Amino acid sequence: MKYSDFSDSRSFTTEIQEFLMDGADVSVALCIPKNHRVSAKQAFFTSGLTCDLLVKQAMINNLSKKG
Repeated sequence: MKYSDFSDSRSFTTEIQEFLMDGADVSVALCIPKNHRVSAKQAFFTSGLTCDLLVKQAMINNLSKKG
């Protein structure tokens, strides 16, 4: 099954989220301004989150929205 299969069906948001959470990790390079990196490191440290977890959560939330 592919993500595009969900856009044509009447899938529930939870089904889409489950699909997006499943799968192997891949490496991705992300270029951001240095001041964003410094600020993000401080925010991650205080919140207990990691950068990869924040990116995954943002992607899952964005991709599972019903449009």
